[in-house]
Amino acid sequence: MGSRTCIGKNISLLEMAKLIPQLLRDFDIELANPDKEWKTTNKWFVKQGGFFCKVRLRSAGIESAVVA
Repeated sequence: MGSRTCIGKNISLLEMAKLIPQLLRDFDIELANPDKEWKTTNKWFVKQGGFFCKVRLRSAGIESAVVA
């Protein structure tokens, strides 16, 4: 990319790659309205909208059962 590339790019990519597994490990995520259809907009990328999620912190009992 040349000499003008971001000096922290690799660290940033590493942090983003760690975010999704960390969220899935620490939280239970479910759709608030699973029967409701999502809205999508397709221009250059597909962007989803019109959906909401319930996020709950996982209990310590579940985490210890997975580790054991």
